[in-house]
Amino acid sequence: MIRTSLTALAFAALAASAASAQAAEATPDQVVAHHIQAASAKDVEAAVSDYADDAVVLTPTSTVQGKAAIRSLFQGMWSGPGGAFDSKQLAAVGDVGSTQWVMNPGKPGSVTGKDVFIVRHGKIMVQTVFIGGPPAQP
Repeated sequence: MIRTSLTALAFAALAASAASAQAAEATPDQVVAHHIQAASAKDVEAAVSDYADDAVVLTPTSTVQGKAAIRSLFQGMWSGPGGAFDSKQLAAVGDVGSTQWVMNPGKPGSVTGKDVFIVRHGKIMVQTVFIGGPPAQP
């Protein structure tokens, strides 16, 4: 009887802990907003912290998986001068978030793009990067 009660108590505590952890998880729009902020600051570690351990990032030129590979990707992209980043739009529906952006806005060679994220349990699981051409002229 005592053993059954202790087991039930342990399961109840575990369930309460899991529910508390889920309640504390960042929403997809919060994760994407943090990611945009980290990218704008070229903060590699802050950006990498948004990803699940086995996350996948698909770019037009490569596909990488895991935090170490994602860290290396960002270090390469953000190592040089320039690269100002302006996010134009942020949207999230369910587990999917997206942002439209301009790299080096207003400068020669600026480029537009869109990133789409799948976020689960407060972490980016998949990111797909779409790169367009120069921004449309008004």
